[in-house]
Amino acid sequence: MASLEQRGNRFRVIFRLGGAKHHVGVKATDRNEAEAGLARLEENLRLVERGRLIVPEGADVDLYLISDGRLEQKVECVRSTRLSELFRVYQEHFTAGVKEKITRKMEDIHLKHVLRVLGDVNVTEVTAGAVQRFVDTRSRETYLGKTVKTAPAAPTPDDP
Repeated sequence: MASLEQRGNRFRVIFRLGGAKHHVGVKATDRNEAEAGLARLEENLRLVERGRLIVPEGADVDLYLISDGRLEQKVECVRSTRLSELFRVYQEHFTAGVKEKITRKMEDIHLKHVLRVLGDVNVTEVTAGAVQRFVDTRSRETYLGKTVKTAPAAPTPDDP
């Protein structure tokens, strides 16, 4: 059915399916763990041969069988975006030439404060709690001897 092969300190399973030779790493350096992977793959191979487990069209057969039919393709690690990169792309591509100089300058100031307080973290780490931490930190800071806070709204003609 299938056999275990050791390459260096790693193991892989070798098997035949549909007349073709396959091999898949079991990501184990311990022989007992590798043998467990071999047994799992052999059981899945039997299920495929009996028609109880169907390998999807275009799936990586080796990976599909070693993962108990849970993975069809290798897992891709998505590169996460850092705050500084997000801000740079925003400023270069989305606001270039469409905002007044003073608006861009104010944005630069605010973005620098966000990076200073939160750090250059992954965008996925910016949660509601992180935003609240930023607001709390900034509200305790001072500039030119005055507490940083929002400016009061200008009165409108409708105000009594």
